Amino acid sequence: MFSHITTLSTLFLAALSVVNAVPMKRAKLDVWNPEIVSPTAGDVWPAGSIQTVAWNLDGIPESAHNTSGTIYLGFWEADRDSENLDIQHPLAKGFKYGDLQVNITVPNVPTRESYIIVLTGDSGNVSDDFTITGTSTSSADVADPAETDGDE
Repeated sequence: MFSHITTLSTLFLAALSVVNAVPMKRAKLDVWNPEIVSPTAGDVWPAGSIQTVAWNLDGIPESAHNTSGTIYLGFWEADRDSENLDIQHPLAKGFKYGDLQVNITVPNVPTRESYIIVLTGDSGNVSDDFTITGTSTSSADVADPAETDGDE
């Protein structure tokens, strides 16, 4: 019985050394990040309003234009070391990058000057900070967008 285990171990180690000795070709991955052109720094979006999130495809391969994207709302903490995204409530999804823009309804969230839009698909890209005027201006009342249900 033990000789059988030893034989399997020897075969495994031999196979592993062959795999490690053979150089493996890795496929080149094209990673692209469409630049978000709206919102921009200083924009103020009132909660409940319809706004346009827009991006450009400069330098993006033609094949990427049909890739589906998702847009999330997030915000930076005061120290900018924590990007908080509401991934449970995308603002838009299923659109094509080739559309260059999508209209969203701004959720009713606390007023904050450090909101961001994140556009994902092949990779992710983050907008400039912008403001949403929403339910509160008190820092004690500021909540994570993930805590809102968007149905208010």
